[in-house]
Amino acid sequence: MKPLFTSLFFAFLMGQLFAQNPDINRLPDTSFQTEQIKTASWTISTALNSRVLSAGRDYGSSQFGVFPGVFYSHPIGLNAGLSGSMYGDSASLSYTQSNLSVGFAGSLTSSWRYSLTFSHTFFHPAEEGLLSNGIGLSSDLSFGAFNVGTSFTAMLGEENGYRLNLFSSGYWALGQNGFLANCAIGPSLSGLFGTENIPFYTLPLTQFERATGVRWMEREKKLPSPTPWPRQESSSTIFGLMSINLAVPIYYYAGNWTFNLSPNLVIPVPLPGETYTEAQSNSVFFSFSFSRQF
Repeated sequence: MKPLFTSLFFAFLMGQLFAQNPDINRLPDTSFQTEQIKTASWTISTALNSRVLSAGRDYGSSQFGVFPGVFYSHPIGLNAGLSGSMYGDSASLSYTQSNLSVGFAGSLTSSWRYSLTFSHTFFHPAEEGLLSNGIGLSSDLSFGAFNVGTSFTAMLGEENGYRLNLFSSGYWALGQNGFLANCAIGPSLSGLFGTENIPFYTLPLTQFERATGVRWMEREKKLPSPTPWPRQESSSTIFGLMSINLAVPIYYYAGNWTFNLSPNLVIPVPLPGETYTEAQSNSVFFSFSFSRQF
């Protein structure tokens, strides 16, 4: 079961970048409670999303995403990772960013886990980045097959942003024998809170500018008419619910390999005073990932 826990842990690190629920892979798997990881390990992973959203938003510019990564874990809980993001449509595929992360993960009790992560994103080109640094703290508590938890990330760069995620999930094996013995399902429900600018922790600024025809820094000067919500003095500091996310990932384990196919339903929630909310609507998309531990 060690490959299972390690694969899910690194999937969680990648989830910090692109998942609508950044804690989707913090499942109530109990293998870590009975087996200590005694050796350092490497994991390579690739994820594909049929649609790229951030906090439920793509501002009307639909793209798919490819996210390769390599990660290292030490038995004492230290970890590091390097991952990339490629966004594309039917005409092109562009490499948009590299993300370097370091952190520490551990447990307070047999069912209470926590992790602290620092990450820096190198946008390509550099002027595409608005929020390039992240400091995140997360914790979750398992109750048998169920899990609840929260994570908070402070994002720093040209602007500051804040993200809070509240989540719950379950985890069940699909069978005892044969093919289904290597399969599991882990449905999750989460609510993502944040400031208006947090989508640009993962999206390049041109995503907004290409979709709206307005530069991000000038958006308040060129609002669409009529304004969807009454404006407040500084919408980037308004903090509130931004999306509700339902995912039903199915896992398959084969030796040191882990495969994950997940349908996702994302319901964006407009913030009071947020610009261009008319471009946001409920979305259904699929994500697929695979990883190999060494």
